[in-house]
Amino acid sequence: MRARLRASVAARAALAVIVAAAALLVLPSHHLFAQEGYTLVRTLVIPPTFYVGDRVELRLRIQPDKGRSVATPRQLPRDAYLRIDSVTVKRLDTEAEVRIFFASYAPGERELPPIRLGDITLTGIKVRTASLISSGHVTLSQPKGQLFLPGSGLLLALLVALLFGGPPLVVVSIRSARRMVAHLMDRREFERPWVRLRAALSRLDRGEGFDDARGFYIVVSDELRLYLSVRVAPDYLTATGREFAPLTERSLPDLPQARSTVEVMRFADQVKFAGLAAGPEAIARDAGRVREAAEAIEARARSEREARRRRGGAHAQL
Repeated sequence: MRARLRASVAARAALAVIVAAAALLVLPSHHLFAQEGYTLVRTLVIPPTFYVGDRVELRLRIQPDKGRSVATPRQLPRDAYLRIDSVTVKRLDTEAEVRIFFASYAPGERELPPIRLGDITLTGIKVRTASLISSGHVTLSQPKGQLFLPGSGLLLALLVALLFGGPPLVVVSIRSARRMVAHLMDRREFERPWVRLRAALSRLDRGEGFDDARGFYIVVSDELRLYLSVRVAPDYLTATGREFAPLTERSLPDLPQARSTVEVMRFADQVKFAGLAAGPEAIARDAGRVREAAEAIEARARSEREARRRRGGAHAQL
């Protein structure tokens, strides 16, 4: 009877020991650890086993004391062997979840530096960095092949392309730039006579550049001669009033607007040399005739220039 009683007591004692051991195994992930201003409820390390240089996430569930607030730190602490990348805080009713992302650079157990979280300071948090040597990697491995940094192949390809394709590209770019500059200068030189005549006519329309009718016809005849000498024939610059008409018939036979310039030049000679009076209506009429004739001549000149350019491009392609 006594033997049975002793066996029952021993069995109960063994069961109590087993329950206590099981409780000790569970407590590391679900425990209450009181600190100043807060209570540590739970810890979780992801991944549970990590090595030097690995990025690790440490999740903490804490319960701050009444009247204390928890907030994300404004400045992260520094440690010679632990690099803390970020710390975030999430409120959960009366508790708070703290996530710490870090990397360890020394094996063994180390304590995180104190982290200020609002009204509390997180202290006493220890982590263990596993060692490859203790994990059984004690023998030398086979030599590896030569390694390339990420992007080395692309960088090498770009370097080869730059060495072999750079000079031709520079030559082509210089040639294209020269052609563009030459085209712009040629276009500017081509448009200069019309720009000058149009500006002179605009000033005459505003009553600028002359004092009377004689002054008006001096300006308009000189500007017209200069324009026609560049755009049509150089003989216009020195042609007399009598030579102006036959020169226009030979040079511009298919433009009826050009014949009106002959009448303008004849009337201009009478005003300039014979003292013929000319009123505002005659001045406005002759200015309009000159502008209309110049616009027709300019349109034909631009059309001919475009035709020559196209023929030149076609010959270049052949």
